[in-house]
Amino acid sequence: MTPRPIIDLRKRFKSLWRRCLLPGAADESESRFDGLLRRYGATDRRYHGWGHLTHCLCEFDESTALMTSPDAVEMALWLHDVVYVAGAPTNERDSAALFERMASGQIAPECVEKVCHYIMLTRHRDEPLDSDGCYVVDIDLSQLASEWPEYLQDSENLRKEASNIPDDVYYPAQLVFLRSLLGRKRVFRTEWFHARYEDVARHNVTAFIEHLQSKGFT
Repeated sequence: MTPRPIIDLRKRFKSLWRRCLLPGAADESESRFDGLLRRYGATDRRYHGWGHLTHCLCEFDESTALMTSPDAVEMALWLHDVVYVAGAPTNERDSAALFERMASGQIAPECVEKVCHYIMLTRHRDEPLDSDGCYVVDIDLSQLASEWPEYLQDSENLRKEASNIPDDVYYPAQLVFLRSLLGRKRVFRTEWFHARYEDVARHNVTAFIEHLQSKGFT
């Protein structure tokens, strides 16, 4: 993967929020960003913090011209991990609910509904029904195709976030998810991400599964 440029996140988010703002609504983009700042900047965010978000935004920038509703996709990327508790099954649902509260009176209901749908897709359980949904999930998974040392560091950071979960629970669950990725016909649904990252992602996931198996996890 190419080096990631530095992004002025506050300026960028405020610009996105203002583009989505209902006519006549008060601009509360500053306070909305401050809320994201507190959450993504929390000390326990070892993976699901600014690094992952910035990575997603950079991947978005490279593929945005291919999207139908890029503002909805970008908003979903900003919000998809805003609520994160390691091991919790409701992170995406809670993130979508928080966005609904943030957007109340600010953003059109049809846009809110679309963004919430895209946030829920990052559970990686449901098949996206439109091309923009495919871009959301592909972007969220794109770090699977990092250089191997970076992939290992991401895996370590994920484990540190979930330090409250015992190894004999955490790693088998990881293996189930990773094997489910390899069991797909394609890890990446869009042609753009499939062509760029499919082979590397499959190599990394396979190698990490073998690494965990060598440590006795099944």
